[in-house]
Amino acid sequence: MAGSDVGLASQSMRVGFLRLLALLLAVALASTAILVGSAEYFARDQAKRQMVETARALSRVLDGDFARHEAMLRALAQSPSVAAHDWDAVDAQARAVLRNPDAWIVVGDRGGRQLVNTKLARGAILPAGKDPGWIWPILDRAQTHLCNLTHGLVERDIICVDVPIMEDGRAAYYMSVIMRPRALQPLFQRQRLPSDWYGSILDTKLALVWRSRDATKFVGHSAADEAKKALLASDEGVIAATSLDGVKTYAAYSRSPVSRWTFFIAAPREQLDSGIWSTLILAAIVVVLLMLVGGFVAYRWGQRASRGVEAVAHSAKALGAREPFVAPATRIAELDAIGVALAEADQHLRERDQALAALNTSLSQRVEEALAERERVLAQLHEAQKLETLGRLTGGVAHDFNNLLAPVMGALDLLQLRHGTDPKSGRLIAAALASTERAKTLVARLLAFARRQSLQPRPVDLGALVHGMSDLLQRSLGSTIEVQIESPKTPAVALVDPNQLELALLNLAINARDAMPEGGPLLFRVIDETEDFVRIEVIDGGEGMDDATLARAIEPFFTTKEQGRGTGLGLSMVDGLAAQSGGSFTLSSRIGAGTIATLRFPRAQLLEASPASAELIPDLTEPGRVLLVDDEEMVRRGSAELLEGLGYQTVQASSGAEALRKIAEGPAFDLLISDYLMPGMNGAVLIAEARRIMPKVPVVLVTGYAAPDLDLPGISILAKPFRQRDLSMSISEARNLAAGL
Repeated sequence: MAGSDVGLASQSMRVGFLRLLALLLAVALASTAILVGSAEYFARDQAKRQMVETARALSRVLDGDFARHEAMLRALAQSPSVAAHDWDAVDAQARAVLRNPDAWIVVGDRGGRQLVNTKLARGAILPAGKDPGWIWPILDRAQTHLCNLTHGLVERDIICVDVPIMEDGRAAYYMSVIMRPRALQPLFQRQRLPSDWYGSILDTKLALVWRSRDATKFVGHSAADEAKKALLASDEGVIAATSLDGVKTYAAYSRSPVSRWTFFIAAPREQLDSGIWSTLILAAIVVVLLMLVGGFVAYRWGQRASRGVEAVAHSAKALGAREPFVAPATRIAELDAIGVALAEADQHLRERDQALAALNTSLSQRVEEALAERERVLAQLHEAQKLETLGRLTGGVAHDFNNLLAPVMGALDLLQLRHGTDPKSGRLIAAALASTERAKTLVARLLAFARRQSLQPRPVDLGALVHGMSDLLQRSLGSTIEVQIESPKTPAVALVDPNQLELALLNLAINARDAMPEGGPLLFRVIDETEDFVRIEVIDGGEGMDDATLARAIEPFFTTKEQGRGTGLGLSMVDGLAAQSGGSFTLSSRIGAGTIATLRFPRAQLLEASPASAELIPDLTEPGRVLLVDDEEMVRRGSAELLEGLGYQTVQASSGAEALRKIAEGPAFDLLISDYLMPGMNGAVLIAEARRIMPKVPVVLVTGYAAPDLDLPGISILAKPFRQRDLSMSISEARNLAAGL
């Protein structure tokens, strides 16, 4: 059965080639007959389309030419010489910008009097014409006017482009480019029409403006009736017409979209109609001869291909039977390639199996890597969430701790004032105050980590700040550390709290000293980084950190120092300062290669110092009645004691609502001191309501967090905990601010 199939396939290929040959001959003859019938129409249609495209292109070029003249005139009309009515200067400028011998520039007024005419020699008497009153409504609308073929004062046949010179919302003058019709001749020369073709340009009234052949003979003639009828029907097309010189033509036309002038491209009908039949018959004969030769060659190739296919089929059977395979030599590249492909098929299958096994192994490895990366990202996310939660918890604890410290510090301050003269009591009170100050500093660091510390940012020259700290740094770090400072020659100004920045730099310097037990250089480098940021780099040559330590270095309470030498809040405070200031803090380090700490801060403009920035003196004015508002009773009592020690009469309120009732009951208060964070009504709302009743009252807002962002003028912010002097200074500031309301 298989042998029968092979024999049938071999015989079908030979017969198939013969049938294909007969079919190709029949198709060739039929195609020639069809070509003879359709080629005349096709060739003529192609030529017409080419003529239409040429006419369309020339019409767009014509619009572009007019647009260039318009742009030149409008630019010249805006010159200062025109505004000053310096017509001699305008004449010189016009002659400079237009050097076409067939075009000139004219400037005239509404009475028809010419002021500039570059066609005439300078100083010549300019011709006076009638007032072209019909163009002024167009020019008054600041529009451009394109005139049709007309008669001029100097030349008989002209065309022109007019633009207005506007004064007080109307056209006071006109400025025109006036051209001879032959100025359009370069349009035809650039297009390079066939020698037997010619082009014509008609204005909107269908008068002949220019013709590429025998131009002057027909300028001003009206278009033929066939052209007028065609233009009434459409803006573009082809017509059979008789030219003005009596030649029968096919004429393609296209009306430009802007100027609405029309381009005609005409070719003699005889040129398009003659010679087609003889060419087509010759082509048909050539096609038939080629098909006969091709059929003979195809027949011979068919015999060879049939034998080659039989050989390949035999080899494929051997391959299917797993017998030794030898690729057949058929002398036909495609069949030889099939034989080689069959010979390599088994080897390729084995290689494919091996590649599939390797792919499975690689896929498993990639899946494991992807899972590991996912776990790493989730761990980072968890760490960030943990730090955020810890920050919130730390901020809350610090706020509560400030509330606890406030009465303690106030009470100790009062005790020192009353019993500080006693040596033993003075030492005990001083020691207790020192402890509360250390606790206050610790809380400030906690708030810095939680990004809730009270900052007073201002423009600071970082280079000057670091140079100003050089003595402090050298004394703090010891003689084994060599402090080096590099800064740009121009100020590198950043928006930051200078006191907190100094503390942060001192923390970094002490960490660097501890990392260099043998001493060495410590470099502070100030760099103008970008248009938006400046940075400070603190570079040491110490022991460096491994990746695990570096990853946790900024965590609060993490420290590698021995017990009692560090709180683990130094770098957390630095990071909190940078983040709260709108910048960033990064560490880079390697074991044995030292550490680079980088602080980035937003750029600012350096402001001159003003007298208002001078240190406030304590409050020395006559004390009065103070309304003290705080929901924490201990804090309120301690603050009242400090105020009474300053001589004030204190009225206490535990909430914003109670405070408003006491204000309404009277008499008036001389000072309002309120906590910010209170249940129900917070301090900001209370101050706004109180200011409606007492617009000029001085206000001190006390807070255990950072200074709140309030839209309330004339308020002194006092951070908890505070001493009596701090309270007095804040009251003085509040009174100074209230005086300016």
